[in-house]
Amino acid sequence: MKKHLVAMLIAVLAVLTLTACSKQTEQISEDIGDPVPMEYILSNTDLTAEDFEGVDYEAFMNEMGYGTENIDEHLRLVPRLLAFYKEDMEKERLYGPDIDYSVIYYQAEGTLKEEDLDNIEVIICNDYDGDLSRTVVIDLTTDKVYAGIGDFISRCNDSCVTAKVTQGDREWLSDTISDSGITSWKRRYKGTNACTTGYAGTSIAFRLNDGRCVSYSSSGVRFSGMPAEMSILCRDIMNRFPEDYN
Repeated sequence: MKKHLVAMLIAVLAVLTLTACSKQTEQISEDIGDPVPMEYILSNTDLTAEDFEGVDYEAFMNEMGYGTENIDEHLRLVPRLLAFYKEDMEKERLYGPDIDYSVIYYQAEGTLKEEDLDNIEVIICNDYDGDLSRTVVIDLTTDKVYAGIGDFISRCNDSCVTAKVTQGDREWLSDTISDSGITSWKRRYKGTNACTTGYAGTSIAFRLNDGRCVSYSSSGVRFSGMPAEMSILCRDIMNRFPEDYN
């Protein structure tokens, strides 16, 4: 009887939670009101119909989050935002859509097993020391390599491509990763000196062809418990696929 009551209580709480979430979503939709007619924008800004040529007006307004309830307080921003929106459209036309590889780090869990090594489709190597951060992204599904300095992995497109992966590169990567002993690594290695932890570090992340993500990292005092092979693997990959400074 007690178990039955508990089960009923859980079910009721689940329904209440779903109802609350649904109402919250409806409230957000109601807060911005109805779609704003383009004529209203044209009448209250310096924009003309020509400015919206080639632009999906509804998609633009939805992305900005504007409706009849909030458009007046944002009207002065619309021309500038439209210019940015069109710049992004042109950038995507020329270089394709941005790819966000940073999600691999957020979704990472567990470690690699031997059988996973043949199923790697994306590799990310990052090495930072103070303000200098170097990163290489290798996407084996497209054979594109993105290598550079700074934070760019959340917005990779064809303008960032620095090399194409060859069959020789694939074989080299397979052998180098296998020889690193990566399947015996822990996920995290941290230095013990509070003054240096986070100042320097190395990370290597992978996405497998089943969608799973795995990452390894070391921060703080170099080689404090970290396998030397981690630094060597990252260094070798970066040397194989250097940044393009042109």
